[in-house]
Amino acid sequence: MAVLTKLVKRDFEYILATYNVGSYLNHKHIPLALGNTVYFLKTDKGKFILKIFEGSSLEFMINQIKLEEFLYRKAPVAENIRSKTGIVLQNYKKKYFKLQKYVWGRHPKKFSSGLVKDLAVNMAMLHKCLGKLDTKKIQIREGDVFEFMKMKCAKSSYQGFPLQLEVDKLKKIISKLNINALRKEVIHADILSDNLLVKNNKVVAIIDWDDVHRGFISYDIATFLCKELINNGSVKEEKIKLFLKSYQHYNKLNNEEKIAIYTILI
Repeated sequence: MAVLTKLVKRDFEYILATYNVGSYLNHKHIPLALGNTVYFLKTDKGKFILKIFEGSSLEFMINQIKLEEFLYRKAPVAENIRSKTGIVLQNYKKKYFKLQKYVWGRHPKKFSSGLVKDLAVNMAMLHKCLGKLDTKKIQIREGDVFEFMKMKCAKSSYQGFPLQLEVDKLKKIISKLNINALRKEVIHADILSDNLLVKNNKVVAIIDWDDVHRGFISYDIATFLCKELINNGSVKEEKIKLFLKSYQHYNKLNNEEKIAIYTILI
């Protein structure tokens, strides 16, 4: 992705002077970030990540940082670095930014059984932790995963496949769900390979909380299963079973949530 906010050495030196993290050595733009500008920074005292918010409201940025502060040491999230004056969210050239401690890890290219199990445990513990979040103090936007109940297909079929018929079947299944039985908590909503850092088949950080909202935990689970364990016509059934078994060892799903996960998967 193109750099939205281009910074050079003197910019980083000015920014780093407001922290106690050492002197600038070098930097590198991280292109995987979508919608924001992210740089890797190296100083004579360590490695850091500089995230520049692009287009987010001030309220959103403040609440995202509050959420990260709430989760730190309870879940695998990066540590926010405070400035010399004790501030996390700072402003430079009319752009808000934050500095985080660098967490070494790689985005997984595939999910081994060990990594699937570890992620399931981490997601279960994350959901339990977020279930205790006081949303009166930390404002989180509401989400509606069932908006597609209003969906209509532009074409009734495609290459012989009855699109609208299948959509109608899906709507019928969803309409029978007891929505009140589905736990609605604060969820990450995008726990995928690009937002995970792993080391030795262990999750060391869940990053990019820009899509966080109040939604169904069954949606959070199904998003990962659908996009990472079902692809190119391949369904990794054993790993899906392993994930659900490992998850429920720490956070039991009720019957309606299981049906919801299956419904979203199909």
